[in-house]
Amino acid sequence: MKIKEEEYYIAGFVKHKQGTFHWKEYKLRKGMKERWLSVEKTGKNDVLLSLSQSISFGKLSFSSDNKQVTYQGVLFHSIDNGEARAIESAGDVDFDYNEKFSFVEYEADGGKQLSIEKWSDETEASLGEIIAPSDIEILEGEIKKPGKKIGCNWTVLMIIAALIFFAWEPVSAWFSYPIRDGIKKST
Repeated sequence: MKIKEEEYYIAGFVKHKQGTFHWKEYKLRKGMKERWLSVEKTGKNDVLLSLSQSISFGKLSFSSDNKQVTYQGVLFHSIDNGEARAIESAGDVDFDYNEKFSFVEYEADGGKQLSIEKWSDETEASLGEIIAPSDIEILEGEIKKPGKKIGCNWTVLMIIAALIFFAWEPVSAWFSYPIRDGIKKST
């Protein structure tokens, strides 16, 4: 898929639930670059899309009441918070079924977003922005993961070779000659 002219492949996803509200986050990769595409259904036919990336939690400066946070000189104001849980995941993501987390979402003038998620084992921060559906282009065909194809092919070839090596005698016996001919040739 292309987002704002950058091509990514989907490495995995997680589906979150807060009460009766659900949303999905897709882990995207382009080389060493990792992004998250959040997809929230906001109405019957409306979808809210946001694209974000992880940032260092240590570089955030919070107000005393945590309702404001500053990152790289930009002031963000709290707009939402709550608790949710991961109810489904697949691919290269690290979520446990029903794993709970709390979150606080912030927004700056100009639409930049900052999100803090507190999990049982870590606190994550991400910086992002709302994007339009027109910013996304679904590409046809398969997008190959860099550096993965060769390793995958070697693994498949090794498995096939092992199967042929260990199964050749029993398999070849099914297709070659009647058993009496095989007994005559056997010492």
